[in-house]
Parts: sequence; C-alpha cells; structure tokens
Amino acid sequence: QKEDILLAPVESNVIPLPHQLKALDKAMSRKQVRYLFADEVGLGKTIEAGLVMRELKLRGMAKRILVCAPKGLVSQWVSEMSTHFGESF
Repeated sequence: QKEDILLAPVESNVIPLPHQLKALDKAMSRKQVRYLFADEVGLGKTIEAGLVMRELKLRGMAKRILVCAPKGLVSQWVSEMSTHFGESF
C-alpha cells in the first residue's frame, strides 16, 4: 500500500539508523500521529522527530509544525532541520 512506503528517508539529507526508521514507522502507523521520542541522550531524537515532520508534510498531513524545545537546544534544532530536512524555523 502507498501508506506503507516511507518517503522521508528518501526525501531528506540524512541516512537514518535502524532504530530511527523503526520510530518513524511506528509513529506513522496510526491515522493521528501521537508519538513521544524518549531515547537516551545521543541516539538521534532530533533526527527521528525531523523524519516524522518531513513524512507528515510529504503526505500532506501537516502544513505547519510547532516545535517546543528547551532554550539550550533551539539552535541545534534550527541547524539540524535546515541541514537534514530543508526546513527553516
């Protein structure tokens, strides 16, 4: 089925790790995406969230994205979303 094909890994500038692909697949497995990224530090939660955001936009399921992040991580988010996903915040 078309819904089973993940577009974000192909339409981004990142090579996701297996656990990141699993998180993307699990997040996209429901009609309404509700997913908590709670991996350990350094495992790529920002990339996982970016993949889900990109997937939602590519499928036409989201036009705008709101990111809530601690002040100390805002510049990292802005940089990674631009570099890996072509998104500007």
